[in-house]
Amino acid sequence: MRFDHFMQHALYHPEQGYYTKKVRTIGKDGDFSTSATLSSALAHAIAQWIQEEVSHHRFSKTVNIVELGAGTGKLQKDIKSALPFLFRRKLKFHIVETSEGLRHEQRKLLGKSTTWHDSLASMLSQSGCAGEAIIYSNEFIDAFPVRQFSKQILTQGTEPQYIYSELYVDTQKRSEIFSTIESSELPESSAFSHESIGNKDKQLNQSTKRFEVCDSYHHYLDQWAPHFTKGSILTIDYGDTSESLIENNPKGTVRGFLKHQSIYGNAIYHSIGHQDITADVNFSDLILWSQKYQIDFLILSSQSDFLKKYTSNQNALKVLKEDAFLTNQDGAGTAFKVLHQRK
Repeated sequence: MRFDHFMQHALYHPEQGYYTKKVRTIGKDGDFSTSATLSSALAHAIAQWIQEEVSHHRFSKTVNIVELGAGTGKLQKDIKSALPFLFRRKLKFHIVETSEGLRHEQRKLLGKSTTWHDSLASMLSQSGCAGEAIIYSNEFIDAFPVRQFSKQILTQGTEPQYIYSELYVDTQKRSEIFSTIESSELPESSAFSHESIGNKDKQLNQSTKRFEVCDSYHHYLDQWAPHFTKGSILTIDYGDTSESLIENNPKGTVRGFLKHQSIYGNAIYHSIGHQDITADVNFSDLILWSQKYQIDFLILSSQSDFLKKYTSNQNALKVLKEDAFLTNQDGAGTAFKVLHQRK
């Protein structure tokens, strides 16, 4: 089974999938935590970002605010609380969520003040929306199944040769198999640009590196982006540019989480459906894939820089100071990146 198909089955199978059947909450009582479950600092910053983006676009009607994959719903609840009351009355809040277990948690927290949708494409296509929205997500794209590849560099003479293989899973033996893939069959990704390998590789006689391509999110983008006519997108997730991911993670970034413990290697093929499986986000690909839909790249920053830029009022500054782990330069502050895009 190709790795992304295995990951799709493990996370989203109707009867056995982690997100469809197992996960019921996120935080200390779940298998993993997110920034939103640990602190309201991120919500304060996103609330200020929303105000600036609404002002920039000058929407003529009610503004649709959409969260993708809202977890427990706490982030949206905190964002609403951080927004000025009169400003908030101009907004209509939405959540795109496929997990029924998490929807249940979100509804308990948010009540009737939010509208739920199965897909972003259907939400943007509504007659009252006309494709206009402010869209944000926190640790959403990392839950999409990824394809994993191996890149082998063989130096012969002055010009290196590149051989790509793709990861498959032997589900009976719970082991990995790599199969050589023709260049014509490779998905679109900045990771296949030889410049992204870094100069270090060119000095090696023989080198093998693993890396992921989130082809499933590319297809997801192709579904909703044609309906997106105007607005802004804020994507917060752990990850980096293509070059940095490949150079700093020679074994790839796929791992599992079970009861707050990280799981690597063949261990992720056990406890199927009972653990989260994830990979770092390649932000270079998100920028690349958005270009054909005229979605402009504004800035890619660290979470630390984003929080400092969009935290101004005293209450928010106090929260940020108390929850300094979100800006920790040796942890979440740099591990998480924030991508700002507009159309």
